[in-house]
Amino acid sequence: MKSAWNFVGLIFWLCLLFDLLIVLFYLFLQIKDNKSNNHPLFVKCSKNFVHILINMCIFLVMFHFAFGNKLVLKSVVNTKAYYPLVLDTNGFKSYYIKVNSQNEISHLNNYYYLSDGKKNVVNSNQALVLDNNFNNYRNLYKISSRYKNRDLNKSLVIQDLDSKTQKAWVLTMQSWYKDNLINGIGFKAGKLYDKYTVIRVPDSSYIYNENE
Repeated sequence: MKSAWNFVGLIFWLCLLFDLLIVLFYLFLQIKDNKSNNHPLFVKCSKNFVHILINMCIFLVMFHFAFGNKLVLKSVVNTKAYYPLVLDTNGFKSYYIKVNSQNEISHLNNYYYLSDGKKNVVNSNQALVLDNNFNNYRNLYKISSRYKNRDLNKSLVIQDLDSKTQKAWVLTMQSWYKDNLINGIGFKAGKLYDKYTVIRVPDSSYIYNENE
């Protein structure tokens, strides 16, 4: 997702830089020509120092708005989408999720699944597999609060999804930076901030671990 606010932010930075370069160049000329008259250098350059100080203040304000974490977190738009899972097969058994370890040191897994007419892959840092394990449900409620998805905090919503898809669905939650000037200054407007996937399976027998 692209946004014109990023272009506006670029113009702001370029104007600030161009203005600062002009002031510095004029200041250099004033210092160079100081020997030709008797006016104190401080008097001649005081306005330029003030101008530079104002530019620095504007730069700090823009930097704070662009990269301040609290402002970033207040400037995201959350989206969500539900899709039914499709059974996959390796020739021996049918499964909804195929698990493949990235490496043994990091303990990260890749989850492969079919949904929305295509094969998808997510890693275990950005996904939760929801089966009949109660601990997974507790993690689900924490995640739903993080992404402000109140639907997942309601058991009736999960039951409704389970009944429609035979307990096989996937939820993708995405956070996007809002289209506004603040995010444009940081070149983030309209871009993906974070993504999390919840994969629901009837039970663990529908998970195929490729490393076992």
